[in-house]
Amino acid sequence: MNVEKKNLIIICIDGGRLDRAQNSSIYKKLESRGIFFSETITYAPYTNSSIHALISGSYGYRNGCDSYWH
Repeated sequence: MNVEKKNLIIICIDGGRLDRAQNSSIYKKLESRGIFFSETITYAPYTNSSIHALISGSYGYRNGCDSYWH
């Protein structure tokens, strides 16, 4: 069985504005060639814990990054 492998690229922009990104030609090109998730949520309202949860697949109480200062 021959299965084509695909790459996954996650782009995280901290402090970016969606309205500005959607008007960007680069953003439009990326969106047209990939999958855009329009209704996403974050684990925490600060970058450090959010990125740890994204990369580890675990909530903060499991990955050790469960507050603003970790």
